[in-house]
Amino acid sequence: MERSIADNLFNVYHSYDIKDHEEARFIGVFNSKKKAEEIVKKYKLLPGFKDFPDEFTIDKIKINEKTNCSITGFVTKDGFDLPCWYVESEYYKQNFLNEANLKNKNNKVK
Repeated sequence: MERSIADNLFNVYHSYDIKDHEEARFIGVFNSKKKAEEIVKKYKLLPGFKDFPDEFTIDKIKINEKTNCSITGFVTKDGFDLPCWYVESEYYKQNFLNEANLKNKNNKVK
């Protein structure tokens, strides 16, 4: 009998800006949104997290689907080799691509 698995996984992150840098933590991967939400609820009570309770991100990742990454599983962005799952995550797109697009817009010659 073949074991059934979910079509999606859910990555949980916590990140916030403090002073002159970003604090970011990868919490874990869960097989349901409900489990991801339950862990966020628990973490919101913990030191290091409770001061920034609204800064959690739950990112849905589809499994058994081709990515746009190289065969190595990594892609180079801004001089760093990053895992494909991270670059394709909503967290990365929201926090880094938007920032890069703003920089590019601001650097264009008018």
